[in-house]
Amino acid sequence: MAAHLARDMLHQWKVVRNRKLQQGEIVTEDVQRRQPPEEDYVKCNIDAARVGEQRCFGIGMCIKNSRGHFIKAQPRV
Repeated sequence: MAAHLARDMLHQWKVVRNRKLQQGEIVTEDVQRRQPPEEDYVKCNIDAARVGEQRCFGIGMCIKNSRGHFIKAQPRV
């Protein structure tokens, strides 16, 4: 079910984005690139999403070291 929901949400996002591109609403994008932490530090990236119709949300985190090597990830729904 989660994979189906994710596919539907991605499809909806693509449809809206294409409309905005065609209407000229999106001119430029600010692309943020991963910046590694200093040596001997780790970086924790966190993201969350909410699905209003289903009254649920999910959160996830990913930890990488200064070389960009994966250390750990943890999703929660």
